[in-house]
Amino acid sequence: AGCSAAGQVVTCTVASLAAGANTSFVIPVTPTAGAANPVVNSASVSGGGDPTCPATARCTPSTSTPIDSVDMTSSFSLLPLATAPGATVNGRLSCTNGSTTVAAASVTCTVTGATLGSCQINGTGPIVTQPATVPASGSLVCSITSTAPTTGAIALTGTTSASNEANTANNGSSATVPVIDAVNDAAVTITSSASAQAVPGSVLSGDTVGGVAATTSNVTVQPTITVTGGATTTGWTIDLAGIVTAPANVAAGTYSVNYTICSNPSATPVACDTAVKTVTINAGTPADLTPTFTFGGSSYIVGQTREVIINVFEINGVATTGLVQFFVPLPGGVAFNDYTFDPLATNAPTLPGNPPINNVDWTAQNTGTGLLFTLDSAKSIAGGARSRVVIKCTAVDPAAKSNLTVNIVANSGGETRTNNNVVVLSQSVQR
Repeated sequence: AGCSAAGQVVTCTVASLAAGANTSFVIPVTPTAGAANPVVNSASVSGGGDPTCPATARCTPSTSTPIDSVDMTSSFSLLPLATAPGATVNGRLSCTNGSTTVAAASVTCTVTGATLGSCQINGTGPIVTQPATVPASGSLVCSITSTAPTTGAIALTGTTSASNEANTANNGSSATVPVIDAVNDAAVTITSSASAQAVPGSVLSGDTVGGVAATTSNVTVQPTITVTGGATTTGWTIDLAGIVTAPANVAAGTYSVNYTICSNPSATPVACDTAVKTVTINAGTPADLTPTFTFGGSSYIVGQTREVIINVFEINGVATTGLVQFFVPLPGGVAFNDYTFDPLATNAPTLPGNPPINNVDWTAQNTGTGLLFTLDSAKSIAGGARSRVVIKCTAVDPAAKSNLTVNIVANSGGETRTNNNVVVLSQSVQR
């Protein structure tokens, strides 16, 4: 009573007001969806014999009232930290009503970069269709599914809307799921060595996580590798920095080193990828064998038996690999009888110093034209070392001569040089 309205302005008249008395008016206010938030209401009083009103602040009060209106936002959840190329990725998109008192009407929830699945209010209960009604503080929660690309990342964008929403500036959201991408490495060539050696270049070179270069901070190099393509497939290793180490004396050939990297921190499900580092092994510096003799004298008397040591030297500083053989033709003429070999002999007692020898490491096969000596397959001649074999022969014909010849079989121990494989000792028998 006593009030009238003109648009948004309400005017009330007080006929009289006793000293110290007060009166009040209740004015209902209903904000629209497009109203500014907060709503500001102002009042002013004048008249009644007070000349200071409405100029003074006490005569023009105001009040600010926030509006609890529908305000939709979207967000992603349950996405993995990373994924493997081509993997299926699952997650959720939630479209949430920010009002604590007002239901959101005709709510929609959409996604790009994935396929939208079924939706539920607050993620539980029956499946609902869009557009839907979302209660105050509630969410429309929808499942999403995407297939990871071969490299880069899954890029997701979520949007939402409601028919009774005023603020649409915060309706969108985004998320990415990085893809682990291990890329085959360029071929590297190294030379076989008597010791293990690191292969140049980390396997991480060229690998990416979400399109960013892979490092020891964002991926973990798995310790298990498989090696194929050559004769030496065991003994290869890889460290946490992605450096591959080839074993000692690795056989020549082209090898495929298959490695795996996984996301760091680890993802659920596991996010890993595999690739190949190609390593070509050159044969390198081969062993080089050459023979010499150790003997007490080259002149015999009839009936005398002497020992001669055959020294098989390695002169390239590289240990022998594979079969090692040398051939001693039977003596020509009749100056000496056939050579004899004792596989149990451990020294040469008739020679000065009684030197130790290595007969136990060798076998001798009589081929009919000579003795073929073969080193035990479990043995090798170390780089710069020698193996010593002692044989015996007896003089039988005075004034005759004969040659003792040693011929290292070509390619023995992995050698390639053959022009130093023969040595000849000329022997004579005194009259």
